[in-house]
Amino acid sequence: MIAYRHVSPGRLPWRLHHGKSRLKEPAELEEAALVLTTYHTVSMEGRSVASRESSMLYTTLWRRVVLDEGIISIVVRPTQADLDSALDSK
Repeated sequence: MIAYRHVSPGRLPWRLHHGKSRLKEPAELEEAALVLTTYHTVSMEGRSVASRESSMLYTTLWRRVVLDEGIISIVVRPTQADLDSALDSK
């Protein structure tokens, strides 16, 4: 994931939730205004109830969820759209 091309250091507090950089504790979100991840990560963490219960993505009440290329998940992969809509937001 090439997040560093899209977010300038020191401008917007952000966290990466991908691979070995996945968030594990709610305290890791305290300073973050933005969390960057991938569709694959959302999909992998949403596959079972057990994985959703231990996932920061699925156990956090998000203020906003922005899905880039969301139409692809709806048209090409309807199961992905179901997982994306399972993310809890206001």
